Amino acid sequence: MKSGLQCEFQFDNEDVINGITNILVEKTTGMTKDTGHREFNYLSETGNIEPLLQLIVEEAGKETSFPLKKNKRIQEIVVAIAPPAAGSRSIPWTRGLIHRDMDSPEVTGIYTFMLCIDEITQDNGALEIWCQSKKSVHQIKHPRRAIEGMVVKTLTGPKNTVFVWDSRLLHQALPNTTCKARTVLIWLVSSKSKPGTTLA
Repeated sequence: MKSGLQCEFQFDNEDVINGITNILVEKTTGMTKDTGHREFNYLSETGNIEPLLQLIVEEAGKETSFPLKKNKRIQEIVVAIAPPAAGSRSIPWTRGLIHRDMDSPEVTGIYTFMLCIDEITQDNGALEIWCQSKKSVHQIKHPRRAIEGMVVKTLTGPKNTVFVWDSRLLHQALPNTTCKARTVLIWLVSSKSKPGTTLA
């Protein structure tokens, strides 16, 4: 994991990917993808998908120096949809808010995983992330003050790419200016010794 903060790899286990895809087809039936607004859909009854996500987490330990080796907990499984600009029924979604997945920069040992269900490009809702921002003081009214002078990395990649970052890192999604919705699956990973947490 780059500086202990971020990594990315291609997950090529077709059985696991097909299993996740089939579950998401069932779980996301009826989810709106053309509202013009970003959609976060928390999955309930996650027992079927958690073992598959654990395999991706285990792969992160092989691909990188992922710090959580044993007794890992998966929480807050979310389907995130960036709706298409063309054909939306309302004002097309623009940039997401600059935020971190954990409210407190003092809380360590929690990581965000993002699996690209669709290819992510610069045009369909890529993610901007500030890799030096884990201890920055984030002000909701003045969010850019926390990232002044920092280098921003844009996360793009083909379908089945997995991105991992320290959940304290500030990030935001870019607009989807294409005519097709972009979907990713997001979840948090921490040690079982830590109390349960929620996405900020």
